[in-house]
Amino acid sequence: MQCACLVDRDGYEGDWEEAAKIKHVISKTPHKCVECGKVIPPGTRYLLEIVKWEEDDYTGRYKTCPDCESLRDNLICSWQYGSVLDDIMYAIEGLPEDGIPWAAFSKLTPGAKDYVFSLIEDMWAELERNETE
Repeated sequence: MQCACLVDRDGYEGDWEEAAKIKHVISKTPHKCVECGKVIPPGTRYLLEIVKWEEDDYTGRYKTCPDCESLRDNLICSWQYGSVLDDIMYAIEGLPEDGIPWAAFSKLTPGAKDYVFSLIEDMWAELERNETE
């Protein structure tokens, strides 16, 4: 089976399972998604990752909205916090037409699909503009 990942940074060398506490929680107050920057409103289920970074002796609390989690889970093998949307944009720009992982796109949340398909539509519009010039 071929990997559907668009992005694979492979940047963390430690044991992720030991470094991170990962759980889904329901927001009681508004939070900001680490990836897209949108507000996660109260009552929304989101991904909370508490990561102990050994090299910096720093503990980060990363909150990810459902749409960005869907993008990460279905299109990215490994990532850096805060770069998922840019990574996907650059990966899609570099894909040949026959390299688009349609099966992976079908697993995305509606909001995540909207993001990816708007990127593709923007690329097509750019190609069309370039062809008419």
